[in-house]
Formats: sequence, structure tokens, C-alpha cells
Amino acid sequence: MVRLYEAARTLKNLETPTDVARALNQSQQTINNWERRGVSRLGMIEAQKHIGCSATWLQTGKGSMTHDPSIRTANDTENGLDERMRLVLEEPDIKPQAVAKAAGVTPDAVAKWLSGEIKTITLDQAVGIQEAFGYSAVWLIMGKGAPKAVVFDDPRPKPPAKKETRSPKKQTEPSDPTPLTYIADVTKYRPIPVVGRAQGGLPDRIWTDGDYPVGATQQYAEVASADPLAFLTPVVGLSMIPRYNPGEFALVEPGTEPELEDDVLVRLNSGETMIKRLLSKRQGVRLGSYNDPEVFTFEPGDITWMYYVAHPVPARKIKTRL
Repeated sequence: MVRLYEAARTLKNLETPTDVARALNQSQQTINNWERRGVSRLGMIEAQKHIGCSATWLQTGKGSMTHDPSIRTANDTENGLDERMRLVLEEPDIKPQAVAKAAGVTPDAVAKWLSGEIKTITLDQAVGIQEAFGYSAVWLIMGKGAPKAVVFDDPRPKPPAKKETRSPKKQTEPSDPTPLTYIADVTKYRPIPVVGRAQGGLPDRIWTDGDYPVGATQQYAEVASADPLAFLTPVVGLSMIPRYNPGEFALVEPGTEPELEDDVLVRLNSGETMIKRLLSKRQGVRLGSYNDPEVFTFEPGDITWMYYVAHPVPARKIKTRL
């Protein structure tokens, strides 16, 4: 958030968090959440669009602060996602099947990207391609900036080095030793089980128990979470796109108290279970979606439990126990 506020002041003369929220079309609660948890990836892209700062600079602090959409590199394309996909597949070692696997889609979807029938790509799909082949997710989504993402050192803990007989040279202190809040604590990665099903809209009955969801499957994912009760649940339905896409999984943390504008997994006394956004707790619990204007209002007594949903997990992360 320090870099976001710096860019807002420098590029748009925005002095307060309220000014930043208004410029990004975000609620004040979302800005407060970013201050505690770090700016989300979608938030960085929105800041790049509305404030003019580089999403890469926001995430890493490296490169230029500014993002000028009028400045295009030789590899940038104005012809859309189909041209960008063709550029990716020009590399002899990258095949359409590999792109499909990295993005978590079918080969038919890749063919539709190439033909122009599908003109957009989701953030998680783009990040999957970036992780597999190094192409920038921002470039894949928006066609802006350099096609290849900047590669940084693996943040995972390294094994301790062997002791040397000579004294090691004194290391220079980094200019910003404080870790960014939005980088997951990789020391907390552990197997998180997949439990039940969740639906973006109002679903059918899913779980019949009235307590902590049971019936964990043989599936799991290595995910960072400090909540010992954390679990993953599959997502179906369309009302939470683009935040949660069908086929993905949601990381649920029952030990975290949800706040306004948070995503939540809600269990009703009727047995219905859904993923929604928590909009209000006044005059009933009001729940909404990302792409549907309809708001659902429930009395507190109608809700069995309501758990905080941290973030989506791509299907490619899911493993099966042998």
C-alpha cells in the first residue's frame, strides 16, 4: 500500500485513502483490507488502469513507477488476445496442450483464443501461463508492457548453507528489508483438504451436517494458511466471476472473522451453501455477487455459519492422495 499511495500522490495528486478508493471505484473497506493484507492482483491492475502506475512496480518495487499506455514495445499488439497467444506459441517448446494445462483450460479453449472466438482471459489463467512460461499476466490480459515477466528469486526458504572456514563477507542490508504483506508466508504451506462443493449462486443442498464441514475427499492442495481448520471447496456457478470461476477452488478459513466486502462461504439452516460477498450486517445479513446486481438478505437466525473465504485456488494446484 505504501507504493500505491506514493503513486496516487505523485501521478494523480490523491492525498487520502478515500481519494484512492474513489479513483479505483473501490469501497473504503476494500482499501482497509488492502492495508492489512496487501493490494490484490486485480487491485494492481485496476491501479494501473486508473492511476497510471505500473502493476509490476506496485508488486515488486522494481522498474518504472509509471505505466504509459501510449508507449508500446515492439512486441505489444493491438490485435487482441489471439495475437498474444500466437506470440506465445511461436516458441518451439510451447505447445497448445501445454498452454491449456498451465491455464487450467481445455485445448478447445486455447483454440478459441487463437481464433478470436474467446477474446478475454481470466487473471488466474494468465497467472498460470506466466508461472509456466514466463509471459506477463498483465500483458496477456491487457496487451500492455513487455510480454515476458520479470523473474525474481524463488522466495521459498533455502536449505542452510554449509559452514565455511573463512568468515563470510558482510552482507549489505537491503534498502527495504520489510517483506511485502501480500506475499504469502511460504513457511505455512501445508496440505489443505478439499471438502464438499460450493456454488457461486444459490445452490442445491450440499452438506447435511450442521457443524464444521466434514467428508473431506482424497484431494488436497499445498496452500499457505495459518488457520488449522482451513479447507478448500470446489466452485460451480457463474455469479462470482471473475473473482471465482467454475472449476476453481476456494480457500476457506473458519478461524478468520469476516468483515464487510470480504468473500464468505455461508451455510443456511435450509442446507443451502453459497459463496458470496458480505455487503452489510445491518437490518439483516446482505450478500451479493461480483457480476449480478441482485442482493440476498437473510436474518441472522437463518444462517448456520458464515466463514471467511481467503482467495481462489487454481484447479492445477489440486492433488490426489495415493
